[in-house]
Amino acid sequence: MAPTDKKAVPAPCENEAPNNPLILRTALVIAVIGASGAFQAYTQRTALGSLLVHGSAVLSATLALVYFLDRRYSRNTTWPVFTLMISAGVPATSWYWSTLPRNSAVAGIVVVCLAITGIIVARELTFAVRVRTVALTLLVLLVLSLMVVFLDPSTGIDVDTRAVAYRGIFTHKNTLGRMAAIEVVLVGVMLMLPDGKRIPWVAALAVAGIVLFEARSQTGLVAAGIALATMLALRCFRRTPNAHLASTVIIGLYLGVSGAMKVLGPDVAALLSRDVTLTGRLHLWTVSDYYAEQRPLLGWGFGSVWAPDSAVGQMIRSKLSFPATSAHNGMLDIRLQIGWIGFLLLLAGYYLLLSTALGRARSRTEYIAVVAIMVLVFSMDLTESTLFFGAMWLIAWVFLAPYGPSTHRSHSAGNAELSIRGVRADKNDAYRFAPERRGGH
Repeated sequence: MAPTDKKAVPAPCENEAPNNPLILRTALVIAVIGASGAFQAYTQRTALGSLLVHGSAVLSATLALVYFLDRRYSRNTTWPVFTLMISAGVPATSWYWSTLPRNSAVAGIVVVCLAITGIIVARELTFAVRVRTVALTLLVLLVLSLMVVFLDPSTGIDVDTRAVAYRGIFTHKNTLGRMAAIEVVLVGVMLMLPDGKRIPWVAALAVAGIVLFEARSQTGLVAAGIALATMLALRCFRRTPNAHLASTVIIGLYLGVSGAMKVLGPDVAALLSRDVTLTGRLHLWTVSDYYAEQRPLLGWGFGSVWAPDSAVGQMIRSKLSFPATSAHNGMLDIRLQIGWIGFLLLLAGYYLLLSTALGRARSRTEYIAVVAIMVLVFSMDLTESTLFFGAMWLIAWVFLAPYGPSTHRSHSAGNAELSIRGVRADKNDAYRFAPERRGGH
């Protein structure tokens, strides 16, 4: 069964003491800013726009690897060897990537770097610290977006829509809405934790709600609503479901609903008071599905379908009345790029991550939070292509990879923090650490 909160607070274990190193919190902030696509409203037509994403991903992964290697190997002596290995591998790596489509290489590097950052950050930062760091980072980006809307409306307001909508420092209103939806869910999680500072988080929730509404992003609004409803429903249950059962249900529902979106589309559009084509998505799905079936097993190549010079991308766009940059359905987009084999491998990986995260959750609150975050990720992916790209990809790794530093270290401050949180949890009956079973107690 999933973990339940206990009245007794376990004695903190020396090799499990929270350290929450600043270098990894910095890496997480950089990765979130880059993966979100922030500030590209000003740089989308320049090389700086791509650098904000690609450079941030590489920088965050580098900082995470610095900490990772420094903790597991001797200080100072390993780095010259590591630097020489990188220098020796640069020519071969450069030649290899030059034989592939440029967009495939860049996309692959970004995906791997964000995953590396998420894995190391998740293993070394406690769940509460991860939630707080991402929530504060997104809150700053949302506030900056509101400032741009009022101070520079020609940039901050998306005029390429049927209605006036905020986009702030992002390139599109849906991107801003996506960030606001993530913020709403994370602030909801923070309000469940015994943080003791509820008024600032309530204010953050109000800011995120205003931005989400003004961005006119119905996908973000619906996804955030589904995630919050899931949180409330699980809090009402006396016992949380088994980790493997919950993972199977979540991924099964995603597969079923995503595959049926072409059929459910008109009903969903009527429910949302939108046109029956979901702003052209139904026709886009039909065309994209046709080309996905032309190469069903391995797809057309990762990162190359929607490139400006992509032959298959041009064929898809020639049959549409708008310049599509994605399939607007994650399942379909991944099938287009890496086929059924890649898609099933990806889902298998998500299942393992999700079931492990739920099984090792240290409290009922953390369990509920992980479920809500994944429900948000999958719900957003139904009408957008976010499962394998950008901020949602990073968010999944950050909150699904289980916490558990493998290096033996003693931090009195970390032990004190754990003890304080345990006492607070005992008083508030909200967030109690359950004992870990990985040894050392």
